[in-house]
Amino acid sequence: MLRAVEAWSPDPIVSSLLAFYSEFVHNKSQRLGFEISPPNGILMFRDASQIVCSFGSQIIKQIITDENQKYEFKYKNMATCFSIMSKCLGGRYINFGVLWLYQDKAINEALDMIIQLMMNIPMDDLMSFPKLSLSFFHLLDELSREQLMDSLVRSHACSSIFNICSYVIKETEKAEREAQKASTSDASSRRRSSVASGNMNQIAGNHWLMTYLRQFTQTLPTLMSSVF
Repeated sequence: MLRAVEAWSPDPIVSSLLAFYSEFVHNKSQRLGFEISPPNGILMFRDASQIVCSFGSQIIKQIITDENQKYEFKYKNMATCFSIMSKCLGGRYINFGVLWLYQDKAINEALDMIIQLMMNIPMDDLMSFPKLSLSFFHLLDELSREQLMDSLVRSHACSSIFNICSYVIKETEKAEREAQKASTSDASSRRRSSVASGNMNQIAGNHWLMTYLRQFTQTLPTLMSSVF
């Protein structure tokens, strides 16, 4: 099938081959129940990666000017490629952790090609063809699931940032309360603001973390942006 895809892409004749492979990798009714140790799932994904990459490298070079031929000659098979990858990602029979651990090029090549295909579709075209948009967003859904992320590490990272932010908020509120007590009721609003700021710096500055965060103001935003 790979040789046929290589020989005929991007001609629409490969539609049947891609549609067949989309069904082949579909874990319908849990029929692809491989054991943990055999590499069957990984081998299937490698084949799927090769097929998607082979077809994708040809289809992204094709320019269709006739609006009536865009779907049949380009987007239909691109949608099938999205379907192949989403079924692989959501099938629960491929150990992606092994692919990442051993830096298997199949996963990187597949994701790189999928992103290229996604970027090759203008937004107007994406929203004009329902089947294309359905397969596109289904793939996005699968890509954002936990197969490609370590949920345990992510959970600990979020918890750490939560603890840091909670401490910063607690110390800041404590400093503000102390500053309000220290300010006299008859002081001007500008003097109260100055006193509050000075007391907050003095009280919150007792801990190295608060001093550090005041000095490097982009630390917390950077941590949050990294987690997102």
